[in-house]
Amino acid sequence: MDTYLPIVEQRVSPESKGEPYGFAIDSIEFAGPVTAIAKVRSSMFSKNYIDMLSLIHIDGQWTIISKVFHYTVSDKVQEKSILSSREG
Repeated sequence: MDTYLPIVEQRVSPESKGEPYGFAIDSIEFAGPVTAIAKVRSSMFSKNYIDMLSLIHIDGQWTIISKVFHYTVSDKVQEKSILSSREG
């Protein structure tokens, strides 16, 4: 985490670029009183993400301890890419 968090902190936010951003929590499944898994969908920078987040409750606070994700390119970007490859 010591290596990863500084990288995340340097990322440009969608808001600062005038890009739309949205997210939704699809589900939270509790494995016990201090452990849970959340499925979250988000869209930013022309990509649609599905995140699976492992959480643990420590010192009165829920903290993400691991994340795996998958993304797809939004339809608008795929159309542009297809058109560009046809022109070349």
